[in-house]
Amino acid sequence: KQWYQRRVRGTKTMASAPRSRMVVSENKMKRAQDDLVASHQIHISQVKNLCSIEEELLQNFTDGHLEFAEYMKKLETILESKNKCVESLRAQVACYSLRATY
Repeated sequence: KQWYQRRVRGTKTMASAPRSRMVVSENKMKRAQDDLVASHQIHISQVKNLCSIEEELLQNFTDGHLEFAEYMKKLETILESKNKCVESLRAQVACYSLRATY
């Protein structure tokens, strides 16, 4: 059977692909999906942990245990960590999206 690629609504598809090749591709996609779901679970765990730290920081400030400058410095560090978590997951989602369209 001859292989060729054609564009269909912005995605590439394989026509007349051998069955074994399609199964391998399906297995790779399943692994990629599993990896993405695992990454999302890790992301949620990390963000929950950062939120707990943030709540503790806020409580320490409102109880008078921190000066405002120290509170702001620590808050900025936490927010930066949250941003890194989000950007990491976004990159993985984008990578998966690229895989899924080809």
